[in-house]
Amino acid sequence: MGIVTTWPKPRFLAQPMTDTALPLIVAWQGLTLRLPQGWEVAGTYGNWKSGHLLLARDRAPVLRVSWERRREPIDLDRTLAKAAKRVQRETGCQALPGQESAGPDGAVLRCQGRSSEIAVGARRFAEAGLTVVWRQLAPSSVAGLTAMVRASDAVGEDAPAAWCMHGLACTLPPWWRNEGVQALAGLTRAVWFRYPQGRRGADQVLVLRRLACASRVLAGRPLEAWLRTTLHANETATAEPSPGGVRLACTRPAANWWRRWRGRADGRQFHAWIDDAEDRVTVQEWVGGGEPLACLRQEPSSQGSGLFNGRSSA
Repeated sequence: MGIVTTWPKPRFLAQPMTDTALPLIVAWQGLTLRLPQGWEVAGTYGNWKSGHLLLARDRAPVLRVSWERRREPIDLDRTLAKAAKRVQRETGCQALPGQESAGPDGAVLRCQGRSSEIAVGARRFAEAGLTVVWRQLAPSSVAGLTAMVRASDAVGEDAPAAWCMHGLACTLPPWWRNEGVQALAGLTRAVWFRYPQGRRGADQVLVLRRLACASRVLAGRPLEAWLRTTLHANETATAEPSPGGVRLACTRPAANWWRRWRGRADGRQFHAWIDDAEDRVTVQEWVGGGEPLACLRQEPSSQGSGLFNGRSSA
């Protein structure tokens, strides 16, 4: 008599998940994701062209989202099959027949093992030239992954892009590219460079810093007085009106001897504001040529709900 193996039945939610069940928004490198409450970004890798995000829940990795920009169209079935092969190689789960639709040009594939089920999803954003792959790193709801794939969005190279991660939230004009983000206890810092029309050289730089415990950081000083303590010794700053915060226009002798010989100076602009409800202070620093960036603060708060890794859609 042969051995009979009983495979666990797939578990689906009774009803599809909606956007209200995915309140957390993470936007990075032109890709916008909606995630369940309590999830956080554990790691960022790559750049605008390609990379991936590692997402965690309760400090355990649960999802890997990777992206790649290609002008030529891709075969969605082949992309899913390739992701399923990696799941089989790493977990032993084999792809099951059939796919579940997940929005325009999107699908989810289930991979079944002896005691667990892993799902992978893929979606092609043709107008943005972006292909995104979702891969569960631990058994989880297939319906939940389908909802996340369906609720995602993306923009192309020449379109304004939202950036929302680790409490920072802003929308930048086209051609701004993030070059790094640092998230520590009480501090988030991100750097962007502007490459006009996709050129190799950058003409502007943006730095955003978000500090916790604003009342302790300022130590009773006005926001402008505290911001002036962060300037260089040979820097001259002029305060200008800025609704809800402080704006400083700064100049100092040029670092390049040729520019100094020609009587040129180096300039940069600061915007700073406080979110009283969250006791956070945010500093926006801009350097470069051309028209400076306006204040990126969003009302009523650029930081949204104050979650560690994103903001609520409410």
